[in-house]
Amino acid sequence: MILPPGQSVKTGIDLAGLDFSGLLQELARKAFTGYLAVMVKGTGGLEEGTLIYDSGKVIACTYEYLRHDKLMFGSDAFPRIANATAAKKGVVDLFQLSADQVKLITAFNDKMAFSPKESDMAAFQATDFSPFYEEQVKEPAAPEAREQLLKRLKLWEAEGKAEEELPAAADAQQDNQEIDKMLSDSK
Repeated sequence: MILPPGQSVKTGIDLAGLDFSGLLQELARKAFTGYLAVMVKGTGGLEEGTLIYDSGKVIACTYEYLRHDKLMFGSDAFPRIANATAAKKGVVDLFQLSADQVKLITAFNDKMAFSPKESDMAAFQATDFSPFYEEQVKEPAAPEAREQLLKRLKLWEAEGKAEEELPAAADAQQDNQEIDKMLSDSK
């Protein structure tokens, strides 16, 4: 998600040595206005979570799976950010914004609005990163062509054809189209 750069407060904070819960408490105590971005290396690639703050309170959030090109908002994003804070590899960046900039962000992105309760904030005590959330956003694998499936299951030779005779995927599609055409012509 593209956000205004704002004034850099601190960038490149190593997530491994960070007391994230303590950082959140400090941002609340100092009435921070801006955003916190956490970038982690998940099981399938880079993931980025963003918490938007207004006067020390989280008012919106997003979470993006860069490899899968999926963006989550609000209540769907919040637990993913909490999970990301338990990753072994990652960095945190803090950027201060004006109150007007924060209002503009939320005005143009109303899906990201979310104000966590105190009990929601306890989720930031996670100690182990879980790939569960990423599994939810993965696209299902494309179905295999019949011949490719037979080869993978080592059944191609059972059909009386040597493995070298396996047609390319494009040839298999063309064969399937020709068979469909012959079947429709015979009716």
